[in-house]
Amino acid sequence: MTSQDQLENFNLMINSAIGIGVSRDQLISFQDLQLGNFPKLISFLTAINQIGLRAKTSLQQHPEIQNLMLEGEEFKDVVKLQPRDILKRWINFHLEKQSVPPIANLSNEISDSKAYRHLLSALFPEKFQTWNSELGIREAAEDVIEKTSEFKLPTVISAEDIIQGRETENLMFMGDLFHFKSGLKQVPLLRSVARTTSSENSGDDEDGTNEERGFKVWLNSLGIQVEDLSEDLRDGLVLLQMFDTIETGCVDWSKVNKQTTNAFKKMENCSNAIEVGKSLDFSLVGIGGKDIFEGNQKLILSILWQSMRHHVLSILKGLDSRANEISDAEIIQWANDKVEKSNKSSRMKSFKDSSLRNGKFLIDLLDAVGPGCVNYSLVSEGDSDQDRMNNAKYCISLARKLGFCVFLQWEDIVELNPKMILTFVGTLMSRDVSSSL
Repeated sequence: MTSQDQLENFNLMINSAIGIGVSRDQLISFQDLQLGNFPKLISFLTAINQIGLRAKTSLQQHPEIQNLMLEGEEFKDVVKLQPRDILKRWINFHLEKQSVPPIANLSNEISDSKAYRHLLSALFPEKFQTWNSELGIREAAEDVIEKTSEFKLPTVISAEDIIQGRETENLMFMGDLFHFKSGLKQVPLLRSVARTTSSENSGDDEDGTNEERGFKVWLNSLGIQVEDLSEDLRDGLVLLQMFDTIETGCVDWSKVNKQTTNAFKKMENCSNAIEVGKSLDFSLVGIGGKDIFEGNQKLILSILWQSMRHHVLSILKGLDSRANEISDAEIIQWANDKVEKSNKSSRMKSFKDSSLRNGKFLIDLLDAVGPGCVNYSLVSEGDSDQDRMNNAKYCISLARKLGFCVFLQWEDIVELNPKMILTFVGTLMSRDVSSSL
């Protein structure tokens, strides 16, 4: 493998990690990888594992988590639970069914393997009805590992991990076991829960709509970590930090309440954020600080979209000697010229051009930006839904491999989301123009 191949693989890995939510301070550099910087590698891999664990214990993946709700608890409270809390409730749910005392943590209280053994007996009574009660602590841990090996769970755990009560390793193992079989009564995802965990459209998943995921990736690329676009923006601080990042100096931090201990201070920050947005010429008619504070999803997404667009166009404007903002038409013209110069015949008329749905033009554009990067034997005509999906996924992988931080999802291409396609093409243009200066 050449050094260029290694660099492209690294770019693909890093930009994919950003795409799933790994924060900037948890990323590793190419040098870290080459030198084997163990602490940085552990931090990076732990971040990826935690994101995977969160997905495996989400309400969207496992609606039966609703069985673990406590008396008086609301769905929004369950949505906010960390994987550790969900898994502890899950184990104690099964222990209670067997009249076994609950555990208080997922570290030292499982070191004797008894909780594991009772849990496995509850999940797989036909396989694990009897256990040898005379085994020592190490033998009991090895017995658990041996009996679960047939499930071929992704996480490999050692007897020492169980005996030493290593919470991280046990959490990952329990998460895989829960995902494999929860043993909870299957229930549908109630409408109220679905509205809490994601908006109602065809592109929803456990992280919300595709557009929401794109905004989270974009914010993450700015060094701003957000999990819930409604909840995490309610104090106004995230929006103000975002504005100051995309337009340095636009926020007067002396007027910002950095300690938002009450609703009034949060509302004040939100109102401040709206005023900053207006100063950037955003269309915010009818939007007030109260809307942000109350988590109005539609209005929040409007602000985020205008911010992302402003960011991309500002970068392009900075590369151009003119004072005027780069227009959509100019971005489209650049893309068509770039593809034409690479001897490809595909074209785009607008960001709403239905032909973009098959992904071919965007792939041709990537090949023009990074000559020879496309293996066209992997590209289809995009006549079927499956082919369009494969092309779109390949397009995103190529962009990441070339070192681009991609905000759109493959669904944004096949479902023709003009907003996210604009940011994608604009990002390619900014790199290409800057490299030619």
